[in-house]
Amino acid sequence: RYSSAAVERILGYTPEELVMQKHFFDLFYPKDREELKRSALTIIEKKEPFRHFVTRNIHKNGNIVILEKSGSPILDDAGRLTGYRGADMNITERKRAEDAILKANKQIILLNSVTRHDVLNQLNTLTGYLGIMKKMQTEKRMADLIQTEQQVAETIRRQISFTRDYQKIGMQPPQWSNIKE
Repeated sequence: RYSSAAVERILGYTPEELVMQKHFFDLFYPKDREELKRSALTIIEKKEPFRHFVTRNIHKNGNIVILEKSGSPILDDAGRLTGYRGADMNITERKRAEDAILKANKQIILLNSVTRHDVLNQLNTLTGYLGIMKKMQTEKRMADLIQTEQQVAETIRRQISFTRDYQKIGMQPPQWSNIKE
């Protein structure tokens, strides 16, 4: 029935090109279209309001525009659905930024993992040599120093292991846990 003039800035179409000319799902990205259309039609069948309905759309120039949609049903006096009143927000740049952050996090995690593995390998070598030195050493003072070095190496190992565990915190979404377990 109506489209704001802002649609031309967001999707490149004038309101006249859309109102009564296209269905809302005609603008969905082709690979997403059927699934999003089914989801939207389910909402429409239930006459439900909706929020945070994210869709990839095709701009008139062919670019992808990501929109977050919200809407409320418009019902007549008999309770029949006559349409929806809603708003779309262009979140394309936000999604690009989120994707860039996710990619950077994955690269940092990989770098941390490789570095941690390499440090632990060197630490194992150091610990091995310290063990050999300790067996070969007959002087008590030197044996005590080697023992201290081994304790320092073990502390480093625990700290490196902690970085692996700490890195996992917050990376997974919260989950329900069975309290009995």
